[in-house]
Amino acid sequence: MKKIIILFLLLKSLYIHSKDSQISFWNFTYNPVYGIDTESLAYCSFENKYWINEWNNKTAGVLVKAEENTMQFQFEQRGNLKFSQNQIIGSYSKILSPKLKMGMGLQFFFIQQAEIRQINGLLKPFFGFSHKFNNQNTFFCSISNYKFNPNRSEVPDQINGQWLHHFSKKLKGAITIETGIYNSFITRISSTFDPYHELSFFLEVNSTESPIQFTSNWMCKNWKIRLLSGFHQKLGLSNQLGLAYSW
Repeated sequence: MKKIIILFLLLKSLYIHSKDSQISFWNFTYNPVYGIDTESLAYCSFENKYWINEWNNKTAGVLVKAEENTMQFQFEQRGNLKFSQNQIIGSYSKILSPKLKMGMGLQFFFIQQAEIRQINGLLKPFFGFSHKFNNQNTFFCSISNYKFNPNRSEVPDQINGQWLHHFSKKLKGAITIETGIYNSFITRISSTFDPYHELSFFLEVNSTESPIQFTSNWMCKNWKIRLLSGFHQKLGLSNQLGLAYSW
C-alpha cells in the first residue's frame, strides 16, 4: 500500500509537456515553427541507433523565447571521434497573428574524419509555417532537407505537409505527407493520447523501413524527459533519451 501511495505522489508531482511529440522543439529542423510555443530551454539527447556505434546520434541545443519571437540553435552528430556526420543548425520563427506562424533556418552539414583535417560542408536553408483554422485543426507545411545525406546541393530537397486535428482534450491525431527529390513518397499517421495530466503517449505508423515509433514525454518542475523507441524491419530497435531544462 505504501508503494502505491508513493507512486501516486510521484505521478502527481510530474506534468507532461502538452504538445504533440512530433510537433515540438525536438524536431524543429523539420519545421522551424515547431518550437515557437515552447519556453526558453537548453536540451540534449542520445540515441542508440540499432546498437551500431557508428550510427549513434548526439544532440545539444538551446531555444530562446522572446515574446512572439523564437530562436533555436543545435549541434547534432552521428558517429564517433574517428568518423562522424555533423550538423550545426540555427532557426528563427515568429508569431505573425493568432493563426499564422512562420520560420526559417540554416543547416551547415559537414563530415569529420580523423585522417582528414580539412572540412568541406554544405549550407542549406529550410522554411516552414503553420496556419490554425480553428481550435481543432491546424495545417503545417515546410521545405526541409533530408537528414545526414551529403549528396545534396544547397537547395532544399524535401516538402512536408501535415494536418493536426484535436479530437478531444486527451486525444489528437496527425496525417503527414513527405516527398522530395531524393526520397520517395512517405505517409505518416500519428496520435497522441493523454490519459492523465502526468502521462502522455505518442504512436506513429509510417510507410518507411522504420514503420513504428513510440514516444513518451514527461516534465518534472523545469525538467523535460523524452523517451523514444523506433522499430526497423531489418535492424531492430532504436532507443533515444532526451533531457531538457526550461526557464
